Amino acid sequence: MEKKVNWDSIPSLEGLEVDWDYEKKNVRDKRAFVRLDLNDMGQLFEVNEIPVKVATVQRVLQGTLLDLSTGGAAVLLNTSLDQGQALKIGFILNTVRVLAKGQVRHVQHLEQGYKLGIQFVDLDPKIGEFIGGLYASKVFRHAY
Repeated sequence: MEKKVNWDSIPSLEGLEVDWDYEKKNVRDKRAFVRLDLNDMGQLFEVNEIPVKVATVQRVLQGTLLDLSTGGAAVLLNTSLDQGQALKIGFILNTVRVLAKGQVRHVQHLEQGYKLGIQFVDLDPKIGEFIGGLYASKVFRHAY
């Protein structure tokens, strides 16, 4: 009968140690997803703003996309919604139509309206890949 392996008793490979705890260095690192702001998207798609539609059970609202990640989006609306409220969000990025289910995670009152943080729920994996690819496009474009 073989003895079970205790993984902790195996030493780290020299120069490839993994026996440390990663600590985030700044506030940006605390976000779960990398975000593209309106300036980033404007450069990628050569637009000044990206219109958004948000639908709840009661109404359909129009607003502007402020930032975007694979985890969600921030939008500017003239009307506030309740935190936790379920909704559908839609917008077009170049020729790609993004339609997603979402949930309001936070609401911030601004002079020009309400900034809503919306978490995507069950985002289509193809749309998630597309959004993730936008960040890569931004990085490569700015690297030159």
